[in-house]
Amino acid sequence: MIGNAEGLLGSGAELFDMEDKKQKIYRKIGVPMPVGFGFSVHVAEPYASGHPVPAGHAVEPARVPAELNREGDRLLLARYAPPSVVVNEKLEIIQTRGHTAPYLELPTGKASLDLLKMARPGLLYELQNTIEEARKNGAVATRPSVPVDGAEGLLLTAIRVTPFSTPIEQKTGFVVSFESSSTTEPQAAAAEAVSVPLADNERAAKDKHISQLKQELTATKEYLQSFIEALESTNGELQSANEEIQAGNEELQSTNEELQTSKEELESANEELHTVNDEMQRRNDLLAQLNNDLTNLLNSVSLPLVMVGPDLSVRRFTPQATRALGLNASDVGKPLSRLRLKVNVTDLEEMMLEVMADVRPKQSRVRVSAGKWYDLRMTPYRTADNRIDGVVLSIPSLDYLQDTDKSSVVTKAKPAHAKHTPARKKARNRK
Repeated sequence: MIGNAEGLLGSGAELFDMEDKKQKIYRKIGVPMPVGFGFSVHVAEPYASGHPVPAGHAVEPARVPAELNREGDRLLLARYAPPSVVVNEKLEIIQTRGHTAPYLELPTGKASLDLLKMARPGLLYELQNTIEEARKNGAVATRPSVPVDGAEGLLLTAIRVTPFSTPIEQKTGFVVSFESSSTTEPQAAAAEAVSVPLADNERAAKDKHISQLKQELTATKEYLQSFIEALESTNGELQSANEEIQAGNEELQSTNEELQTSKEELESANEELHTVNDEMQRRNDLLAQLNNDLTNLLNSVSLPLVMVGPDLSVRRFTPQATRALGLNASDVGKPLSRLRLKVNVTDLEEMMLEVMADVRPKQSRVRVSAGKWYDLRMTPYRTADNRIDGVVLSIPSLDYLQDTDKSSVVTKAKPAHAKHTPARKKARNRK
């Protein structure tokens, strides 16, 4: 089993068969190997000295070593068996028996054990047809009297192809045998043809015709050879293109796996965003609820309240502040010092800045345009993290109104000894 970006190519690829193309699982092809134990078994002969054999003990015959049997089989096959070769499904020679040089030879160029490439001239066509017939029918196929242009001249041979299959690997192979045919009749016919005398002009014409036929045959062989070479080159290019396509397919598969991983990461990020979105929606709902509560609270309060930011701009105010101070909805966001209020406070801005700076509330009496007086209270606007973020202006009571300015003047113009009254001293002592 190999990875997605790997391939089983080159030397050694013929030793494995693909079981699962998608998962890149290969199976090793079984190769028959002789089993040798490194020793020979010989039977001792304790009774060879003429002593009688005891009762119940029979002399076992001597065992013949396996190497001796194989050597005998090899000599017999080499002497009496016809020249033969064993080929696999791809017609690649696995074993040879006998003298096959008159029928087979190594091709020029790159070394190859392909049976069809090693066939001598005149043998290729009939050999290929015989193998295809045996492959198709699953039985022995023969071709008698096939002329072969061998090293010793023109030979007549019979081709016999026997298909077989291995019981374990379920692989099909062929045994191709070359049996020599009798050549007496062609030799006799040739002798009779030679015995007939020919004229000089007939002999010249015959020689010329034979020369032309040989030239045509040579040209045909060269054309076929060039065609075969071009076909082999095309097959090599197609194989290279197939390998490139396979490599590209593996790269695409790897890219697809990366995209699948990215998709899973995006789905995980999308789920996290959905969770964050739900949390934000919940907080928005809570904020909206708090805003509604604050709005209803301000509308329910019967006192004038004004919330001012750190830049002294109006944030919120109650409906009572509209009647008491003269504010309206368009004043939200505007600085309080630039608005025309009903109260007359000259140092209102300075007092609000002092409240934020000192973090202490202040109270002042202010006069409205109608000539009446209100108590204006200013307290720091404190956030949840104990940070001052503005001022809250409030009028504690609208009923506390002075009709004349005298009471205010009298209140402000109290003698100095009033500060030291017993009530004030008691209050100071309690503090």
